[in-house]
Amino acid sequence: MKTLFVSHVQEDEVLALALANELGLAGYSTWCYESDSLPGTSYLLNTRAGIDACKAFVLLVSAHSMGSHQVDVEVERAHELARPIIPVLFEVTDADYKKRKPLWAQIIGTATSVAVDLNSVRSVARRIAAGLGALSVQPAVMPTPQSIGDKPTTAKTTATPLDSQLSGADAGAKRLKPCAMAFMSVACLSVLLQCFGLFGYANPARIAMEGDTVALALIAFCLPCSFLAAWAGINMLRFKRYRLCVVAAWLFIPGTLILVFAGLPFSIWALLTLRRPDVRAGFERATI
Repeated sequence: MKTLFVSHVQEDEVLALALANELGLAGYSTWCYESDSLPGTSYLLNTRAGIDACKAFVLLVSAHSMGSHQVDVEVERAHELARPIIPVLFEVTDADYKKRKPLWAQIIGTATSVAVDLNSVRSVARRIAAGLGALSVQPAVMPTPQSIGDKPTTAKTTATPLDSQLSGADAGAKRLKPCAMAFMSVACLSVLLQCFGLFGYANPARIAMEGDTVALALIAFCLPCSFLAAWAGINMLRFKRYRLCVVAAWLFIPGTLILVFAGLPFSIWALLTLRRPDVRAGFERATI
């Protein structure tokens, strides 16, 4: 018999499975649709049997799950069986879900919720385990040392999809940082040199009147491209606006035409780095 039923929707699958894994390390066996449903049988019968067999109900509350009729059915079934319900909030607040889902608010009542994100899965699992203990829902087995903060043992643990995603994102951050710093520095230098050449050489209005093609190109194209590249460099360091960073890296190549394409090697470096899967994972992690 499973101890906990983890109610979630497909869009939150990675987070739900990671949370279930951490609860398993704390000694609580979990029922998740992805790993415990029986192929070929009705998903309604699967989830009903899972809820009936569990001792407590973990509800992953998100914008996606609040729009799911199936999750409504699961919450109602847990209520009918008087199972303790623990609301775990992902990118929503307690007030938000109670306003949008008054039925859930009525069923869950005064139970304390806990917020989770991709960086707090382990600590939140420990808090849930402590809450379950207060509700007299005991773990099926003794928790492993990794779940209670002891020194790691030689025992092999199963990595979750979230573990792989986070490790890849961390590697991407280390890889992108020097590239972003160099790209931003060259872009800022390009802006300063072009501004010095523009305003130190002559009055911009007179340049336009005289029809100086090189100066007009500097004003109309090269200087804005360098500004955009500098802004993209800042966003690279923050893992924000992936598409802007890619576009800026391309535009920085012709944008340094007046500087004899000095930004070409840095643009190529940035484009190659941005294409790496671990770097893209870092951007995806930052936007979740």
